[in-house]
Amino acid sequence: MNFLAGDIGGTTSRLWLGGWHDKSLQTAEERYYSNEAFENFGNLLDTFLKETGVHLPLQRACLAVAGPIRHENGGTVARLTNCPWEIVADDIALQLGATPTRLINDFEAIGWGVRALADDAYETIQAGHPDRKGPRAVLGAGTGLGTVLAIPHDKHWHVLPSEGGHVDFGPGEALDLPLLEALWKQFGHASWERAVSGPGLLFVYRWLCMQQGTTPTLKDPGAVSSAALDNADLVAVDALTRMCRLYGAQAGNLALTTLPRGGLYLAGGIAAQVLKGSFRHAFVRGFLDKGRLSQLMETIPIYLITTPRIGLLGAAFCAAGQAGR
Repeated sequence: MNFLAGDIGGTTSRLWLGGWHDKSLQTAEERYYSNEAFENFGNLLDTFLKETGVHLPLQRACLAVAGPIRHENGGTVARLTNCPWEIVADDIALQLGATPTRLINDFEAIGWGVRALADDAYETIQAGHPDRKGPRAVLGAGTGLGTVLAIPHDKHWHVLPSEGGHVDFGPGEALDLPLLEALWKQFGHASWERAVSGPGLLFVYRWLCMQQGTTPTLKDPGAVSSAALDNADLVAVDALTRMCRLYGAQAGNLALTTLPRGGLYLAGGIAAQVLKGSFRHAFVRGFLDKGRLSQLMETIPIYLITTPRIGLLGAAFCAAGQAGR
């Protein structure tokens, strides 16, 4: 087993050790860690290496990181957007006994992995008119909001990562204008990630409480989504409904920009947890509400990725040298 892959998120990390045989990935070890238990990624990697007893060096390693990748001083560096870690490819290569190491954005990894999803790893939100040879776009809300585009060309794939979650937030209806003003006041710059993410859900909930003159009692995004799904708090229901509608609106913006005839895929923990019942209807409403192009929006397939391993799968493809094939 010659390859190491990782999916390094804002709050949790997954590491994989395995190989490539008979045109498929072969898993030897896979572990899941909470970032807050470690001072830095190097300490986490040390723990994984000791637990698995892996023999170094490996053939290749690839880490998918939840943040922008920088190329500086002849090397590659990643700083996580929602975690105070900096990961340097050369340092990791040295820690792995001179193993060639590649850093990629976490949503770039999802772009590589989305082409290999098993049938039980996603569900259909809108059937549309899929074209298997068409582009595929991914939007995913979690700790942040990520985007990526995957384009097939001449039997190969090209993946274009981005930081699209940080583009300017723009309300599609007057109801959301006061929210835009609240985001400006709180953050200076209002991006889509500020409203469509775990922290975004908590912000919307607290803002709605303020609007209604009530004291917020829910302290974290998980509590807000749980209370909304259980119909235990009306403000939480309102907050989650609004965030899902906004999620759909930004998914629609991405679809109009890229025309992903191969499908628009939803990744991240929030979609899999909350896009149910009326909240799914709110998402679809936001997606379709594009004025003169609403009929076009009905033709775009929408798929919900249900496996939490999609980023790790893409990183493993890259580590095994299969990215682009």
